[in-house]
Amino acid sequence: MTISHIDKYRMEILKREWEVNSFRKNHSHYKTHWEKILGNEPTAGDIKKLGENLRSIMKALGGDRDNSGVSSAGHAFECMISWYLNLLFWGTPVIVAKKHSSLPKVFSDITAVTIDGKRSNSETDLIAFSIPESEKFFGSPTELNRHLEEEIKDVDLTIIQTKTNWNENSQIPMLWNLIYNVDKFRVPNIAIGINGFSPLSVNQMTYAFVTMPSQKDLNQFKSSSMTVKRVKSVSGGNFWCSSEKDDVVSAIHQFPTRNFARHIAQTPKGNLWGHVKHNLDNAPAFLNSFLNLNFNGMT
Repeated sequence: MTISHIDKYRMEILKREWEVNSFRKNHSHYKTHWEKILGNEPTAGDIKKLGENLRSIMKALGGDRDNSGVSSAGHAFECMISWYLNLLFWGTPVIVAKKHSSLPKVFSDITAVTIDGKRSNSETDLIAFSIPESEKFFGSPTELNRHLEEEIKDVDLTIIQTKTNWNENSQIPMLWNLIYNVDKFRVPNIAIGINGFSPLSVNQMTYAFVTMPSQKDLNQFKSSSMTVKRVKSVSGGNFWCSSEKDDVVSAIHQFPTRNFARHIAQTPKGNLWGHVKHNLDNAPAFLNSFLNLNFNGMT
């Protein structure tokens, strides 16, 4: 099986993320539940069902709710979302990754917010981005940054904020979404972007909110709820790790077609679940690598 340079880069990102202790230490728990949902001969429908059950899988762990416990759960949740979305995006030029210094610098330049000369960073847990002219990328992250700078007008970028719960903090992604979508501020001395780059540099930039959520009763989330209203209008959509709830929230498996529809359309099958089935039929080793958090068998 031939692995594209993009997926080799994806593998390096995931290898780093899968060493996050709060995610790695519970791998046996995750794998047991992943395999139970997927069955012996996984289908695209099973992959969809898996995304709708990530909440129940993580909640089954329990855990402390002190500051340390909440922080660990948050890091594990980021890794889980990256794990699942990269599973869906395998074989496409779209990468999902935790915010890290090894990611292309151009994205930090695009999203930098300067207020009175002081830099302020948005609440970015994950970013998803496309790599245009991906067949021209062959090498290191440094080379990727140079490649993206040259092709920046064709890049699609989504900032993803993740929260294990869904509460009043939802006002934060609402505000950052507004900031990144303002053409011109009436307040002086505010600027978005540095080093000649800004959100206008890319083809599309969106802001998404993803939550588990940890609350017991999902029926409390209604279209009229303030926590829901605050994120319903974010440009990249609001998602949770359960089934879609009409007029309230999308399921996490709807993220790719909401934010990277043109890249999904350009896959051999032209649609997300056809693409996933194509991967399962033609590259079965990739799913085992995701389940085992180990790509050694694919290199």
